[in-house]
Formats: sequence, structure tokens, C-alpha cells
Amino acid sequence: MMTASITLAKHSSDRIEQFNQENNIIMAFVNECVSEEDVNKYGLEAIDKRYFTAHVPGCVTWTRDRERDVYLRFMRDGGEDGMWRQKFTFYWKEMLMEVGLDHVGGSGERGGKGTVEWSLRYLSIPETLVASREQILADLREALSVYGGGGVYSSYTECTVTFDFGSPLLWNST
Repeated sequence: MMTASITLAKHSSDRIEQFNQENNIIMAFVNECVSEEDVNKYGLEAIDKRYFTAHVPGCVTWTRDRERDVYLRFMRDGGEDGMWRQKFTFYWKEMLMEVGLDHVGGSGERGGKGTVEWSLRYLSIPETLVASREQILADLREALSVYGGGGVYSSYTECTVTFDFGSPLLWNST
């Protein structure tokens, strides 16, 4: 089991990016609203339809590492299987993967510190990326550390994230 902690500040991604450029800071993952340009570039509206996710312009969010062109997006909860069962998409090396996670625990105070525990159920890895499995899982952990308890919509200002990536079902997608 791995643990990560990050302090989440609610600022606009443009302001953060400007500050980082001015100070030569290489930024990893950030929670942000997706620009309309990126919605079109990555075909997010079509992906939302595939997952039966409401696509509301101006309300699309992701956890993104702009430099590495990697993102994590919450798509939907498990419905009848339980709200703790959640589906995400993970875009890595120009390939879209589906991630099944269980939100198995957490606690905290709105506007304060919180904890979240994620358990990986499955990950669809394209055959061309199987050799990169460990790096994909490391980047997924990093993205989830920033996503914390809800990405842009998290009610925590600081979130400690714990992972159980024990023996997930990995399958090759085409």
C-alpha cells in the first residue's frame, strides 16, 4: 500500500500555468476545468457519450499533466454496483485506457484535511503499452494523488491518498 499527500489549492489553471512559466517550474498533474479547445482536441464529448456521462460545456474537468500529455478523468460511479465503484479514463502516450477503481475509504473535514483510499480493480492497457505497465501504474498513482477526493470538486484543501494496487485485472484493449 502506498500513501501520498498533497495540498490542493483552488486557483485557475491559467494563473497557475503563468506563474509556473514565469518561475521555470515544471508542473506535474493539476486539477482543472478543460478548455473547449482541449474538449475538441481529445474528443471528450464522444468519450462522454460512450460512458453515458453528461457532457455539459464549461463543466468538463480532468487531472492533467500538460507537459507529459497525460490526463485522468472521472466518468461515472458504479450505479447499482455502488457509488464507491468508479470508472475513469486515463490518457497516456496518445492511448485511452479505462480504469476501474473502488473508493474504499476516506474521511475528513470540508475545507480542511482529508484522506482517501483507492483500490485498483482493473486497467485496460493497449497491447502496444504492456511493456510500460509499471510506468503507467506509477503515473496513475501520481494522477490519483492529485485527484484526491474529487479533483476540481474536492472539498479538501489537503488530501492524503492511499493506494491498493495489489493484483488488479489488467487486460489488453484494442
